[in-house]
Amino acid sequence: MQIKCKGTALNPAGTGAKIWVHTGGQVFYQEMTPIRGFYSSVEPVFQVGLGKMTTAERIEVEWPGGKIQVLENVKADQRLTLDIAKAQPGRIPRPEPEQRLFESVLPPDFTHRENDFEDFERERLLLHRFSRSGPCLAAGDVNGDGLDDFFVGGAAGQSGAVFLQKTGASFRRSDQPALGADARFEDTGALFFDADGDKDLDLYVVSGSNEAAAGSDVYQDRLYFNDGQGNFAREPEALPRESDSGSVVRAADVDSDGDPDLFVGGRVAPGRFPEIPRSFLLLNDGKGRFSMASANLSGGLERAGMITDAQFADLDGDKRPELILCGAWMPVKIFQFNGKAFSEVTAQFGLEHSSGFWNCLSVADLDGDGDPDLAAGNEGLNTRLHASPGAPLRLFALDFDLNQSIDPVVAMADGGKYYPLAQRNELAAQMPNLIKTKFLRYRHYAKASLEEVLDVKKLRAAQKLDARYLGNAWFENRDGKFILHTLPAEAQISCAKRIIIQDFTRDGRPDLLLLGNDANNIPETGPYDASQGILLAADSRGEWKHLPNRQHGLWAGGELRDAVVLQTEAGKGILLAGVNNGSMMGWAFEK
Repeated sequence: MQIKCKGTALNPAGTGAKIWVHTGGQVFYQEMTPIRGFYSSVEPVFQVGLGKMTTAERIEVEWPGGKIQVLENVKADQRLTLDIAKAQPGRIPRPEPEQRLFESVLPPDFTHRENDFEDFERERLLLHRFSRSGPCLAAGDVNGDGLDDFFVGGAAGQSGAVFLQKTGASFRRSDQPALGADARFEDTGALFFDADGDKDLDLYVVSGSNEAAAGSDVYQDRLYFNDGQGNFAREPEALPRESDSGSVVRAADVDSDGDPDLFVGGRVAPGRFPEIPRSFLLLNDGKGRFSMASANLSGGLERAGMITDAQFADLDGDKRPELILCGAWMPVKIFQFNGKAFSEVTAQFGLEHSSGFWNCLSVADLDGDGDPDLAAGNEGLNTRLHASPGAPLRLFALDFDLNQSIDPVVAMADGGKYYPLAQRNELAAQMPNLIKTKFLRYRHYAKASLEEVLDVKKLRAAQKLDARYLGNAWFENRDGKFILHTLPAEAQISCAKRIIIQDFTRDGRPDLLLLGNDANNIPETGPYDASQGILLAADSRGEWKHLPNRQHGLWAGGELRDAVVLQTEAGKGILLAGVNNGSMMGWAFEK
């Protein structure tokens, strides 16, 4: 069905009209805004595919100026013209839920301020920036008063902060000179845990980003010890020296000696994408002093991939946690510790072909069968990128033009052939001697396959990475094998940077809250900004049902990077979200 608007003399196309089409239990919405890009427009027509439906049960229009129009049982397969002259003054009633699940609260007074750096000027063929991944969050009771407090990380040039919870579910920023002294570091991951066994929570902060040169001391991670009252002091000798851009830290007693050890994930090799960065395993001496595990013990963890998230969980019921990793251009990976060393068991769990642009991981029993399942955030399916197991997105990395720098070329399949994703001007800027002389005109480049653009022998010799899945997904643990299920279409409108698993609907079943958005893509891809927070509730059949934002009351737009749930003295929960280059957000909910 196509819908065209006939507006007033001063607005003949009805620009700004809001249209809802109800059919088959679904609602399609669009605002009549035909402007696209720079000096560009499309025909002012709203087109909706009705599938097998022969009628639209209801069409609702809100015209600019306060008039409305409602049509019932409109036949499909036609272009319908709506005339503002037939509209009436009024307002279309929208049913309000009896009680929303979330209530917006005044968030803590912290604004993340991203520093100015442009990744694409140094590495022209990147798909995403790596320098704008904060702020990170960590939660825990740091001063022993029974209330959850939290840490929020800062960008380079901005110190992180510890906020203490007060009565009434408000927060006070505590004075932390040690954090202020380390403002030059960019905080990309954080964890509260008892490092030294004194029964209070210490703070580990991962240093990351992409702007400093590889090997810079600004990538040194930091460990701050708690005095028991929530005051933190950094101990430089507690951690080994390293200079790796990291993303995440997780704790578990790996060697069964009664104290927490740490896994720290490497995110990127600065300026050298897609070189695999170093991740590492840190062993605790019981007093909060950590040393690097040997290569024999870590068993391949050091070069596991470009890690974005990690979780420890007992997946096979042997009372020993497995380490689950996710990242970009890699499958969800699982490493198992046999008492002597880690070894990769990804294939044993059926995940060897799950490669994607995975952003985050959460672990819980999602289907109620008693074993842990996984929820994983990805790129989403609302982008120009396309991938499937039969036609994955591919990355070829080599010094193709022999100028002593790696050229990472992304290619996408079309009709059984692969074509470079980068436009001619982008590829020519990276490899001018190779591209400008070979393709004098854009039209020739536009039709050239990857093997026509680059030498076939060099493509065979290149480092190869792929992404088979781009959708946000959950992995069902079925008899020790993980089965990937793509989440519903409503969950694919944007990337997911954090997935919170919680029974928000209070029906005894876990729900999934997907938070995300990202404006750090190359201009041709554009920003991912469609998500306002996506809540999926599990129904009695084990399927995920999307709950509209107007029903549950949570509106979480912006580039959300991390989120935590805190317990309050009233028994309620508070959900806090960190926004890149913006102020924090907060909501209260019943637990």
